[in-house]
Amino acid sequence: MNDADIENAIKARIAGGGLIWPIAWPNQNAPGTVPFIALDIVPTARTDVTLDSSVPIVEGFVMARAIVQEGTSTAAANSKADQIADLFPRGLKIVIAGGGTILVIKHPEPLQGFAADQKWIKPVRITFLVS
Repeated sequence: MNDADIENAIKARIAGGGLIWPIAWPNQNAPGTVPFIALDIVPTARTDVTLDSSVPIVEGFVMARAIVQEGTSTAAANSKADQIADLFPRGLKIVIAGGGTILVIKHPEPLQGFAADQKWIKPVRITFLVS
């Protein structure tokens, strides 16, 4: 398993989730219109409990953001954040094509929304472990 394999598995889960809004994938520009979803996949640690490094473990999180026009109701962003969270229930296992499994180790965390760049942004953090 490598970062590309992990990213592809997470992106496939989101792309197949029926979210309808356009998605700004990692390192891609946001679409020209709102609403949309922005996505970052952030590995935070790599460990291996074996001496021969044969069992790598990757920790990380997905930061998905539901983005709507500032000055409108927060309801659409909150609803989309809930839909994103529903795609990643605690205990979900996603098989990685290159080997390994992504395990969602915490309930998804919808975080406090905030205004930026004339948009309202509602983040959702999804914490995972890959082995």
